[in-house]
Amino acid sequence: KHFFLLNTHLDAGRNTSDLKARANQLKQIVTKVRKEIAGEALIVAGDLNLYWEDPKDRALLEAFEKDLGLMNSFKGVQKEREWPILDYILYRNGKRTTLEILETGEDQAFQNDAGPLSDHPALFMRLLIY
Repeated sequence: KHFFLLNTHLDAGRNTSDLKARANQLKQIVTKVRKEIAGEALIVAGDLNLYWEDPKDRALLEAFEKDLGLMNSFKGVQKEREWPILDYILYRNGKRTTLEILETGEDQAFQNDAGPLSDHPALFMRLLIY
């Protein structure tokens, strides 16, 4: 069994030009994935800089998920802290490979005495591949 893993970090910023840049980056990913790995199991993870609470960002994310047949592994998962949701782990099954999500969450080990090691939560996904 095999799957493809795509890690990305999209354009940051809140201007109209930033939103357009993220939309273009997502379009490029969709084009490449459809061309190179159509029908294969896929995990897309990274800082997409799309705020779940922003309607325009959410529309971009949902269109991206739909275009590639992706599911959001963190939909409905409670966060430990009140972080803005900008990072995602999206996935889909393939023709011959199934990804079964066993657990998702925020790894609390990524901190020291001063606090978290990043301004984003350390997300994880534990899965069974068959």
